[in-house]
Amino acid sequence: MTFLEKLKSAGYWIKALRIALLFLILLTVISLLFSNFSDIINLDFAKVYHDNFSGNTWKKFFFTKVILSISYGMFMAHVNLIK
Repeated sequence: MTFLEKLKSAGYWIKALRIALLFLILLTVISLLFSNFSDIINLDFAKVYHDNFSGNTWKKFFFTKVILSISYGMFMAHVNLIK
């Protein structure tokens, strides 16, 4: 089955989105821990919100993570469906 044929099947997209969602959550948590570890430890969530999510900064925060997660999910679903 070629990659384009897999793109047309519903099973591929279900598997890819499951992987992508899990990877997005993991990537978001790790990113927040790396960038705002001391604020999280001090329970200063207002600072974490201000640095990462207020105004239009949430778009910048999530854009690369969503793109990476979808790409990773599609790749892993493709690799796992080869077997």
